[in-house]
Amino acid sequence: MTIIHLITRTVAMILFCWVFLLCASCATPFSAKLDPIDKDLYRAAKRGDLPEVNRLIAKGADVNVVNDKYYNTALMWASFNGRMEVVQALLKKGAYVNTKNINAYTALMAASEHGHLGIVQALVSNGAEVNAKDNGGWPASWYASYRGHMAVAKFLEDASRDAVVGQTTESINMPPLQKGASDLVANDPNNVGFWIEYGRACLLSNNPHGAEMAFLRAIQLDPECQLAYRHLGLILMTLERYEDAEKVYQKALEINPSESGATRTAYGYCLVALGRDEEALSAFRTSCELNADVPSVISAKLGISALLLRRGDTKGAEREYKAAIELDPDIVKILEKQRELSIETSP
Repeated sequence: MTIIHLITRTVAMILFCWVFLLCASCATPFSAKLDPIDKDLYRAAKRGDLPEVNRLIAKGADVNVVNDKYYNTALMWASFNGRMEVVQALLKKGAYVNTKNINAYTALMAASEHGHLGIVQALVSNGAEVNAKDNGGWPASWYASYRGHMAVAKFLEDASRDAVVGQTTESINMPPLQKGASDLVANDPNNVGFWIEYGRACLLSNNPHGAEMAFLRAIQLDPECQLAYRHLGLILMTLERYEDAEKVYQKALEINPSESGATRTAYGYCLVALGRDEEALSAFRTSCELNADVPSVISAKLGISALLLRRGDTKGAEREYKAAIELDPDIVKILEKQRELSIETSP
């Protein structure tokens, strides 16, 4: 590290500490900052006391009041608790519909998580961003589906497509494959297999977030469903959320340590994406040793070959590549064309 870099880092650290201490010294509880009338409005909205809400608004209370350490608003709490009339009153008086709390959680997510369809529709009608995501990357539709509120999830999926293409819901149809799978889930929402089919259909219809939601629901219904974990991990890798994918694969292998199929091979590619080549090599080799299915072994050997080539072991790389071809040259060609995760062979 050069002296310039050292000085720059030192100055940055001093500035950070100074700002942190300044903010800490100025920090006071939210309740100490608020006017009493605003505190009362927040509490009335939370418990659903419409007459009191109207009275306080008429006296000048702030409809965008924030009164806790998580930066939740009165609208968030009213939406969370299903207080439809209070939500309408707050919106009518100009409550900000897309405010996010400290976790980027919105009023729409709160209403969706608890299945309040009417409130969800009201929020969307007043400009709620249906595709907004919290700090974990989850949109409101995921909250609805995860909690099993399928009518809310369906409404949000339709609204999401409207937001993207700028058309009315009535003019848009799901892709046929996704529509068929969606109908299956609607008829039997507790069928794990139907959720997996719906997830696959979403993936084929270029709807990765819908697929993620479906596989999460399948796991919720059957916490030991290896297929759902495997598909979810692949979706997360497609979305470049490799740390999340790693956790999913680790959970799957924890449930079934002797799993010898595609899960372990996919886990290897996840480790490659995270820059952990040695662990990836171990995962690939274990997949081969456990006599995984042929496509998974081939994919693992191609991964080993690329990693060996990157470290300069050209003979080892060539050996693994030839071994993959001997298993099935046609599959090798397909995997080389379709493999979404490429491994750079340069140092």
